[in-house]
Amino acid sequence: MMTLISFWISLNLWAGSILIVSDEPGMLKAKEVAQAFATTPPFSMLEDFEVDLQEVKARDLSCLLEKDSVILCQLSASEEQKVLSRRADQLPDSILVVKVENSYRGTAYLNGLYGSITHVTAALAGVHEILHTLGFNDEYTYRWEMAQKICRGVISTPNVFGRTPFYEPVTENLAWNVYWQFIPWRMQILSGTPLTLDGKLRTPNPQQVGLHPSALCSRIQNGFQAWQPLPDVTLMQTLSTHHIPRMYWPLIARKLRSKLRISP
Repeated sequence: MMTLISFWISLNLWAGSILIVSDEPGMLKAKEVAQAFATTPPFSMLEDFEVDLQEVKARDLSCLLEKDSVILCQLSASEEQKVLSRRADQLPDSILVVKVENSYRGTAYLNGLYGSITHVTAALAGVHEILHTLGFNDEYTYRWEMAQKICRGVISTPNVFGRTPFYEPVTENLAWNVYWQFIPWRMQILSGTPLTLDGKLRTPNPQQVGLHPSALCSRIQNGFQAWQPLPDVTLMQTLSTHHIPRMYWPLIARKLRSKLRISP
């Protein structure tokens, strides 16, 4: 009997899940977020994947505040221990907190466990914040510390790559022999794909995976630049679209210990 139970738990540890917790009575926004996951590929196309909901009390949440506004919320240490112990057979890959707060806001730790939104924020923001926990960065312009790190090339993410070009004008030979090695999605760039246009790092064809200018660094001084693998307008740039490029789907599935029902 002990062996069977252990084996069953082992199997379930491979199932991916996102846990949404909220102190909103009735969890209306949390349910909207769950529906957003159900209608946003690739989350809507994952096997062995669940979005679970759990209502909590305000006292069960620990929130960072700035000028009395919520910045980021997570479960208190004691509540987190209770919640995770009850889910020991299927630990969540990410946790989204939906906090009752009358300010429009969403925040998450890059590659962290937690993301949070307020109950008056758009449901798609919940999906956006969970993508942060899976390693994806914003694609719009901002000046915060994370943007500066990416724009300086200190860190890279699956969807944004930043750096100050060493040389300009950049030749194709230089792009492939010097810059290619730093591109996070380099293995998805087909051989022979142009990486330069008019002496700058830029793939001319918008249909090809390559280097396409990102708006991320436009407010950062000192000539820092950033690129995306495709020029698509995505959910990491605006909440007006559900679009997550297909090239990211297998990575998201792996991070959530799931499989895609269809090939991207």
